[in-house]
Amino acid sequence: MVINGDHCKAVKEVMKAGMDIYLSSPTASFLGLSGHRMRHIEAGEQVQIGSWVAKAFKAEHDIDGSIGFLLHSTATGERLVYLTDSFYSRYVFQGLTHIMLEINYDIQTLNENVAAGMVPVELRNRLLRSHFSLENAVKFLRACDLKRVKGIWVIHSSEGNANWERIKWTIQAATGKPVIMAE
Repeated sequence: MVINGDHCKAVKEVMKAGMDIYLSSPTASFLGLSGHRMRHIEAGEQVQIGSWVAKAFKAEHDIDGSIGFLLHSTATGERLVYLTDSFYSRYVFQGLTHIMLEINYDIQTLNENVAAGMVPVELRNRLLRSHFSLENAVKFLRACDLKRVKGIWVIHSSEGNANWERIKWTIQAATGKPVIMAE
């Protein structure tokens, strides 16, 4: 599943290896992709892949066609939300068992980097409108039903604009759930 044109370096190799890919029409156009392994899925649509049902939803990003996925296993009942490249979610999810969520930066570290001249103000302003902050992630997670959640995987964190320890501690404190920081 491809969320947008930013995260797709190996997509052609995946298709050549015989696996189907699922992506929005704008993302396919941006990448210049075609072929029988490509499957279009737009926000609001769903597709069954084996025992999984994947529903695409609109991500709030500055790239056209960005989507997230809500996946549901018809075999186990598990529910996973996968959301990256979005600065907030207009959706609240119920019955989740797993969460994969971008937390690209925390505002304190980002502002310190801007003040030190390490990050241009323009980049800061773009990040505020295109990527989840720690602060927005906490609001999103508190709005979701976390009763069944087994773990929260933090993905797509900036090495320079995110204090990984602060993120992990803050999310664990806010949710009471195990947090795994993906590298």
